[in-house]
Amino acid sequence: MQQTLSLDAQIATELAERLHAMAQPLTILRGATGALQLSSGVSGAERRYVEMCSAQAERLCVMLAELRDRLDAAHAEGAGPCMRSDADITSDCLNAPV
Repeated sequence: MQQTLSLDAQIATELAERLHAMAQPLTILRGATGALQLSSGVSGAERRYVEMCSAQAERLCVMLAELRDRLDAAHAEGAGPCMRSDADITSDCLNAPV
């Protein structure tokens, strides 16, 4: 039983680290698509693609935040460590300025 809990803790730690790693480039993508949306040099057809990219980046942010919440809930139930001290995906991704 102890070995299973240790494996669960390792999985939770790796998941938290990967979620944080995924949030960093996603924040950059959000900023870039936001800047392109404000640019007057983007044509109508190009703007449509930029808006699609922006919407999908926002969708990924929501999914990452939901995964983070599930990981935190599992931690609260004793399934693994909480890694919030390094970075909060919600603030890194969802609340980052565009």
